Amino acid sequence: MRLALTAAMTVLALGGCVDPDTAEFSDTALDPAPGLAVTEETSSDMAEDMAADVPLTGSKSCKDEVFAALAGKPLSIIDTIETPDNMRILPPGSISTSDYIPQRLNVEHDDQDVITSAYCG
Repeated sequence: MRLALTAAMTVLALGGCVDPDTAEFSDTALDPAPGLAVTEETSSDMAEDMAADVPLTGSKSCKDEVFAALAGKPLSIIDTIETPDNMRILPPGSISTSDYIPQRLNVEHDDQDVITSAYCG
């Protein structure tokens, strides 16, 4: 109770320290460079470009965060990266066992041999 009362009094006391009519604020630090407008679309394009430039190295141990980046890549990339010894490639419509093996990499792909998902289990 004392802490809440002290905090409320501090806010009230400091609230009167600035006169909004005479205070000067500068928005220049928030402005983008002249001619550059950053939009959500621009930001997502930049993120995709940066992700495309990051080389996939894979891992000998199965880590979802490492192999999730394979989605959208050609299936042939599997031959160029390090993968766990226990791995299965699952074509479209394939039947697989439902046993969970944490160190097994599962790679699903579509009819055009594009990876749709890669996960451990």
